[in-house]
Amino acid sequence: MAARGPLPALTLVALAGCAGAADTAVDPGFLVAAVVPEDGDDDVVRSVNPALRVNASADPATCTTDTVRLVRVTAGDAVASEVECTLSFPDDGLKIKLDPVGGLTSGYGYMLTVRSGTSGCTDTDRRVVRPFASRFFVP
Repeated sequence: MAARGPLPALTLVALAGCAGAADTAVDPGFLVAAVVPEDGDDDVVRSVNPALRVNASADPATCTTDTVRLVRVTAGDAVASEVECTLSFPDDGLKIKLDPVGGLTSGYGYMLTVRSGTSGCTDTDRRVVRPFASRFFVP
């Protein structure tokens, strides 16, 4: 079989006047738009309260500690233990704030997840959140 060279780069061309009103108003669904601390942050202070910024009002009946979880992990993700948290929903539910009971522990990595699916977190319009996971480290 003959060797092929690199694939040509694709060029996207916008055709003027082709987009209709329906094309410009695409609903992205319910999703996590931002997270604190940022994914991959490796210098997080123990006193931080992790928070998720969502693009629609979260429903506190479905966005619970069963669907929004903070887990402490050891090196290599060999052992994980759930961190007990209380949740609050400031900014009319556009933010999901986690308050870890007793704070975070130095020397550990943490994973913040939001469960999707039929038993997952939803917004007040009953749209299911897109799956989400983020990691950070407290030195």
